[in-house]
Amino acid sequence: MLSRRDLLRALPVAGLAFAPPAAADAPDVEVRDLREAGRRFTLVTPRHLPAGQAAPLVVLLHGLGETGSERAGALAWIERYGLLTSYARLRRPPIAPTQARGDLTAARARELTAALAARPFAGLALACPHMPNVSGDRAATARYARWVVDALVPRARLEAKVHPGDDRVGLAGCSLGGAVALDLLLLHPTRFGAVSGVQTAIGAGSAPAYAAKLAAIAGLAAGPRPRLQLVSSLGDPFLRATRALAGELTKRGARHELCVAPGPHDQPWLREIGTLEALRFLDAALGGA
Repeated sequence: MLSRRDLLRALPVAGLAFAPPAAADAPDVEVRDLREAGRRFTLVTPRHLPAGQAAPLVVLLHGLGETGSERAGALAWIERYGLLTSYARLRRPPIAPTQARGDLTAARARELTAALAARPFAGLALACPHMPNVSGDRAATARYARWVVDALVPRARLEAKVHPGDDRVGLAGCSLGGAVALDLLLLHPTRFGAVSGVQTAIGAGSAPAYAAKLAAIAGLAAGPRPRLQLVSSLGDPFLRATRALAGELTKRGARHELCVAPGPHDQPWLREIGTLEALRFLDAALGGA
């Protein structure tokens, strides 16, 4: 059986990089390229909120393919994963497919549109840092987690009008980033209010251990809305693990949201539905009054 590291390396690097959007192409947000404590990150802040209104903050972690380049990592969600287009679609429902492949079904598009009618997308500040390849290295993961909570989040609060409370800080990760996001939550459970793992690169055998630790975190079973989301696809090599984790969480009474869409493990899938699902969930989970 392939290890997680081997499986990650075997996954295709699908989708081409895009040129950074001009300001006119992203009227909803401002995009800035920044550095903090030796690491590069992109900060995306809403332009559409009333003056002085704070937004929740979400830290977005990319996949293995961008770990080797600071630029690719800091811009992965913007250039490759459809962050800005997904944000704009959520701001302007109805939600509709943008690709012919069928990753976003008509039924799911209707469900998302209805959810947005009931609770419109309010807006998020988004910090997209470069992440080194910490797969299988607990010490490196711990060091990176400490940088996120002690350097990145405070810097984002200085640069943008965001809520001061840790319960209004979210995490999302794609593939390797999804696994690291779960690890960050477990290392610093009081520092994040919600987490979305998108095609999360864990093995099915690790699901019980992850679920036991996640279920022990205060707050996952409380509140009016789930605080943990798992997103996968029918062609995702981590679908079995995602479903196993969801099943183990259910056994332990840990509330969560599971979304499974058609499609493979690639960047066009993220641009069509994966990023859209994560942003919609985090906006609802972190919004509050």
